[in-house]
Amino acid sequence: MKQLLLIMSVTLLMTAPALATDFVTFEPVADCDGFAVDLSIHYATYLDAVTLEYMVTAVDVDGVEVASIAETTVLECAVSTCEFTVDGLFEPALEGGPFTVAGTFTLTDVWGTPSQAFSIEVICGEPPTGWCPRTPGYWKNHPENWPVATLTVGGIELTQDEALAIFATPVRGDATVILAKHLMAAMLNQAMGAEDEVGGTVDDANAFLELVPVGSRPRGADKQEALGYKNILADWNETECDEGDEEEKSAAVESASWSSIKGIFN
Repeated sequence: MKQLLLIMSVTLLMTAPALATDFVTFEPVADCDGFAVDLSIHYATYLDAVTLEYMVTAVDVDGVEVASIAETTVLECAVSTCEFTVDGLFEPALEGGPFTVAGTFTLTDVWGTPSQAFSIEVICGEPPTGWCPRTPGYWKNHPENWPVATLTVGGIELTQDEALAIFATPVRGDATVILAKHLMAAMLNQAMGAEDEVGGTVDDANAFLELVPVGSRPRGADKQEALGYKNILADWNETECDEGDEEEKSAAVESASWSSIKGIFN
């Protein structure tokens, strides 16, 4: 009897994947009016419909939820794989921004609970203007003010926590670390609508960090190239602001004084 039960269990485990239902493709878009997701689903042979539950929210730069859409729908299909478009409108439409539109989609009543998620930044109307560039120290100490949820540095998408970890990393003579800090600060300043004077340098620095990754401690020509990009970005990030409270100025001072650490590279 024990042997029979073992054989039956093994048979079940071997056949379960063939019975599984899951997402095949998942392609989301979002804007100020709402969202749409083009998706395809593989159906297990014993199914002709699955239940899809999804939640989509829009959050402002302060982390406040300004819109949400939660729905449950049944997706029917008579063949093994079918394509669908799931969409929704924000009521009212988003204005201003930037906003983070994020969604989670889950198939229920099937083998496991397959899910997919997305996060997209949107700005509704003209980007904010008049933002005075802030330093790496400011952005490290004010994560609640970040206008985006992720940053792509050297071809690698970083979450806010991952980017904050780089901001907190001691330089210790590594030119790629100080470059990454000023690059991320410049990208955040751009997203806030600061008058862009360093767009080309941001692109060049990102291309450089794809070839010479953060933390690689380059020497020679690569080190000098990294410091060249850093100097341009630092000059812009450390622009003296005419306005701002004392807390912001103190945070800026923490990172603005490149002279206090540049001796490391001499």
